[in-house]
Amino acid sequence: IPPTNISLSLPDGNSASKFLNGYYYINKKTVFIGQHGYSLLGIYLLKNNFKTQNKYLQNELNAELELPKFLAISFDSMTLAAPFKSKDGRNIFYLGKDVFEYNNTPDPLLTKLFIGGGILILLSIALFTYYFLIVLDFSYSFTFLASSLLILRLTGIYFNFPFELSKLDIFNPIYFASSAINKSLGDLLLNILFVFTLCYYFFRYAPNNLFRNVLQQHHKLFLFTFYYLALIGSYGIGELFKSLLTNSNIPFNLNNFLDLNFYSVLGILALATALFSYAIVLLKVVIIIVQHNKKYIHFPTLVLAVIIHISFLLWQQEDLVWFIGVVWTVFFLLFLNDFKKQYTSGIPFTSLMMVITFFSVFSAIHIYKNNNAMEEQRKLSFARNLAQSDDPVTEYLFIDIQQKIVADKTVKNYFLKPFVSKKDIIERLKSIYFEGYLSKYETKIYFMNSEGGMLLSDDKDILNLLNNELLENARETNTENLFFIPRNNGSYSYLSNIAVTDGNKYIGSIVILLNPKVFYKSNLYPELLLEDHIKPTGRFESFSFAEYAGDRLLNKSGNYPYNFKFDITDSLSGEYTLLKDDNLNHIIFQSDDGKKVVITAAEKTFIQPITL
Repeated sequence: IPPTNISLSLPDGNSASKFLNGYYYINKKTVFIGQHGYSLLGIYLLKNNFKTQNKYLQNELNAELELPKFLAISFDSMTLAAPFKSKDGRNIFYLGKDVFEYNNTPDPLLTKLFIGGGILILLSIALFTYYFLIVLDFSYSFTFLASSLLILRLTGIYFNFPFELSKLDIFNPIYFASSAINKSLGDLLLNILFVFTLCYYFFRYAPNNLFRNVLQQHHKLFLFTFYYLALIGSYGIGELFKSLLTNSNIPFNLNNFLDLNFYSVLGILALATALFSYAIVLLKVVIIIVQHNKKYIHFPTLVLAVIIHISFLLWQQEDLVWFIGVVWTVFFLLFLNDFKKQYTSGIPFTSLMMVITFFSVFSAIHIYKNNNAMEEQRKLSFARNLAQSDDPVTEYLFIDIQQKIVADKTVKNYFLKPFVSKKDIIERLKSIYFEGYLSKYETKIYFMNSEGGMLLSDDKDILNLLNNELLENARETNTENLFFIPRNNGSYSYLSNIAVTDGNKYIGSIVILLNPKVFYKSNLYPELLLEDHIKPTGRFESFSFAEYAGDRLLNKSGNYPYNFKFDITDSLSGEYTLLKDDNLNHIIFQSDDGKKVVITAAEKTFIQPITL
């Protein structure tokens, strides 16, 4: 690890610092020989800190320390952390448990105890609820049940209790998190389960004379309240669909069932439970209204509720899908009127199929809409990343390449005794260091002598390339001695000037210029450098893309036959434009520097989500 400005600026003595690829323990001492001062640095790796991890690259402690690899390093005090002290008693850094990466395995015994304890608590609540129902009445029992479940749930959310269950993967926010209440898929399932318990208890035990006085004195007001709450309820369940589909990494692509996993099934069960809870509450209220010989459907009142709710949607500037949800709610309320008449003698098969159809249509509307919105956002995000000229993978790979070139004895010998053909040495460097991922670049290599001129050559090409206008736009990257140079045509270059030394003597430098080739076929990602959980999946493989600098094709992937020249004649406006061509959707993204990215995918159908 070459010394940096940070390490050189540290005071003498023991310290620790975080560099580009890890945490290091540093021992620095300044000595003076005559009038010259020299900094002596001893640097020892404590723990790797790679930007990306896989089976080859792991952020673990140095094995030579003979400490558990999962320990975390921090320069600030941590809970349950031990300080590492210098000889004079200063805390240099702290070693403690990495709770984010390695404290997620629940203890089996404690998990069973918490589950058993939770079951006992719920049984106790159930017994007391039944006692209040028998001794007192439904209102007292329902109030007790609702308050008990609410207190129990809020306690679990606020105190993250029970602790062991929160370590299960289902409670990990990387899969789903939308709010302080729904912090994970597990929390969402518990919340829906508690709501379902209350809804089912209301449906099963609420007496038919529950709202007798209100129905007798304020019949129309009661109906308006019921209609409007039904509309708000369907809106809330729609928001639940939106939240689960847009705030999660869980696949809900019903056009391809192979994409679904265990968490997808749990999510679908949660949504189905919410819809079922909504339906049985509405049905129970309809039963209560009809039992009082009151008219269930009063169209003027229903129209008034619908108008107020649509006004709310317009004020919120909601999408068309929410107005379709209003129509769905009205038809469902009308359907419940007929369903009630048949409910007393059992549920006929046709009515049951109608209920399933209503639920399927509602689910399909929201899944289709939100999946399309998420797909569009993924494509835009992908396009932005492609349009971003700098390439972090190239910069990361160049760290290792520079070190290997400097240590290459053939390179050093060429500067000391340049008897080998320049062409041969350049081809050797390209074949060893610039294959694989870096083959996407046209690589130019120049050798400079210690005085800054060309080594055994009068080639002035490098001087033309490195003109003042070009170098003025160059900016530093995270890789030492590597500079990024944006081009006016939307392309870019990487420039590196690697010093070559013989011992302590500077003998010259190698100038490397990387220019993207006019066209290359991409495989999306160099898999070795990506973490396993973020490697490309079907969501990326399902579309094609092309990258244009100006009107030239730079890069493409997928099956769609893109032209080598950008020839889309439709007017492009804004950051991106959406075009449809037969059964294909094209998203055209334009960056500020003139680069265009075209992403093409098959149009999703509306039918398959209904069949769920």
